[in-house]
Order: sequence, then C-alpha cells, then structure tokens
Amino acid sequence: MILRNLSVLTVALSLGGSANASTISSGFYVGMGAGMERMNGQRSERMDSADSSIYSSQTFTQNKDMKKHGPLVNVFGGGLYRCNNFAVAGEAFFEMGKTEDKIIRDWFETISVTNTKGYYSAVLEKRSCFGFRVNVGGIVKDRFFVYGLLGLSATQLRYSTVASMIEQSSIGSGRFVTETKRKLAYGFDYGVGVQYQINQWRIGIEGYIRKIKSQQFYFQLNDPNFAPEPTYNATVKPFITGVNIKFSLTF
Repeated sequence: MILRNLSVLTVALSLGGSANASTISSGFYVGMGAGMERMNGQRSERMDSADSSIYSSQTFTQNKDMKKHGPLVNVFGGGLYRCNNFAVAGEAFFEMGKTEDKIIRDWFETISVTNTKGYYSAVLEKRSCFGFRVNVGGIVKDRFFVYGLLGLSATQLRYSTVASMIEQSSIGSGRFVTETKRKLAYGFDYGVGVQYQINQWRIGIEGYIRKIKSQQFYFQLNDPNFAPEPTYNATVKPFITGVNIKFSLTF
C-alpha cells in the first residue's frame, strides 16, 4: 500500500515538474545566439587642403550608401519576471561579428608646379558590441513569450586607411600614410522577438535595428617634407539591422 502510494506520488511529481518546466515563469537565464546583420547608413570622406595654391581639396565620397552583410554570434544573460500573462525581461549581451565596407579612390592634382597623383583607400569595420536590453511583452499559451525590445548598446568601429601623394617630378617621391582609428560608438536598439519554452530550454528569434550616433575620423600625412599637410576627414553614420536565433537555459 505504501509502495503504491509512493509510486503514484512519484508519477504525479514527475508530470507536474515536466509541465512546470515547459511553462514560461519568473527566473534567470543564460544563453547564446547566432545570426546575420546588415550594415546600412552613409559615409562621407574628403581631403581638406591646408594651402589651396599647392593643391585643391578632394571629395572621395559624399553620403555614400553602405549595404554590407556579415555573421554574428553572441552570449547573453538576464532575468524574466512574469505576472499573469504579462512579462518583462532585462538582458545584458556581448556580440561578436565583423561587417566591413571599403572604398578606393584615385585623384590627380594639376595646381602645383609638379603635378601630384593621389590614392585613398579606407575600410570601415563594425566589430564587437555590448549592451543592455529590456524585453516587454506577453505570455501566450504559457509557452510563448512575444515581446518588443528596447536597449542601449556600444559598438566598436574600426576605420583603417592607406593614403598617398606622389609628386610626378623627374626624380619622383612618395608620401604614404597608414592610419587605424577605433571608436566606441553608442547607439539605441529596438525590435521584436518571440521565444518558446521546451522544458528548461528556451528557443527564439528576434529582429532588431541599432541606430548608431554619427562618428568622425581624421588624420594627417605627418610628413615634414610635405608642408602644409592636408587633413583627411571621414564622417560615418551607420545603422545595423539584424536577425538573431537564440538558445537559453532557464533556472
């Protein structure tokens, strides 16, 4: 009799635990995800002349569109709070990926006595990103979490250049410069997502847009033999669109 009661209780607890494990409830979670992103936005690059009698200013790009794709992976962790069919989750994330946009420009200057030929190449890269998001939404059929997301993020941008100015004289001389600038660009994230609970695991998909504040990069030739030195200026205003598949463990 006792053994039969124990077996019935064990089965009941097993069924009850399984049902609860498949229900979205308040608690913490950690996970990882992967997906694709697209770097959109515009870029403008120019060389400003320090002395217009020697050479003129050059415009390399003017609000040029960026449309580049790249992969991403991320890790995240946070906590979810449920009240009836309403739920809110706070989530910190770290994202790794590389998306780049490159330009190459040649130019020829005829103002100076010794005509000058120039070359400019610049690569803008979006690299790692980290931030915090708040997911607010509702629970559907106890297993689905449908939400909208809002958050703040910091994205590492890397701007690498190769610039040259070559005097077309009888001897010929070259002025080359390579520069790499890095900036942490802050942005605002928003989007939508849905997650599904399977036992202790949660799988989901979300789409988002990351609007990044406009950034400026500038540098000079830094060659004392070429004075006054020109200044290279770049203004980039990227925004990221992404789709991310997420897997998390709840506890």
